Amino acid sequence: MPINKGTKPPDVRNIYTASPFILKATNVPNAIAIGKVFADYKVRFFDQDNDKPTIKLDYVNGPESGTGIGGFVSGNGSDFSLFVKVHAVNSGTSA
Repeated sequence: MPINKGTKPPDVRNIYTASPFILKATNVPNAIAIGKVFADYKVRFFDQDNDKPTIKLDYVNGPESGTGIGGFVSGNGSDFSLFVKVHAVNSGTSA
């Protein structure tokens, strides 16, 4: 996975939806078939602070939802990377 270095990432605070949300590739052999369609994925990025450089998120993906518990943003302009650790809940179980 490429990591974009830099201290001037764009402002990505917004709500984004991936629809259709389709598996294009995997590094897990025989797990899920390429082409599988999942529930729409909606993510909200907020509280971006490029001076620290931190960001928060929450998301919904079918029966799963999650909240960021630590995020980092780096890059310059349209070449940027986001890294976020999340607490997720799926069908009443925590992960």
